[in-house]
Amino acid sequence: RWVLLANWMDRTLLRNDVAFEIARRTSMDWTPSGEFVELVLNGKHVGNYWLGEKIKTGKSRLTADFVIEMDTYYDATWRFYSSYGRRVNQSATGMPIGVKEPDDEDMTSALFTELKTLVNDTERAVYVGTEDWRERLDAESFADWFLVHELAYNGEPNHPKSCYFHFRDGKMYAGPVW
Repeated sequence: RWVLLANWMDRTLLRNDVAFEIARRTSMDWTPSGEFVELVLNGKHVGNYWLGEKIKTGKSRLTADFVIEMDTYYDATWRFYSSYGRRVNQSATGMPIGVKEPDDEDMTSALFTELKTLVNDTERAVYVGTEDWRERLDAESFADWFLVHELAYNGEPNHPKSCYFHFRDGKMYAGPVW
């Protein structure tokens, strides 16, 4: 339930921590907590990391029915491409989506089909206008999520990498930030 997050792209070692603090001050549902650590392995200093909470649902964590990650690594066990979205500078349609919650052992074919339907119905409402997109997507959380990425100068949403979203009661919310 804990992770070591490398700060390898940021020589100041502050960007991740600042981004998490900005996110805590928004309307987003939950933001991981953590601390900087100097990691020593077998007596050898191997670097500075952020030791923090893993993105999970549950008590004192995120309240959600599903958590998805848009990530071009596309390495999740349960994964699919959405029907409409596009990555920056890519002509292919569809965003790479991996299921983070429920965990692999709790995911079923029925839940997977339900999640794919939620994602595709949400995208269809946004891109095609089949229904009022505000019924399917929480605009405030998306605005806050985008603001955090902009202020932290995080370009990962453009390709995307480690971009998390969640569904609760059939509605899509942005975050948590990672």
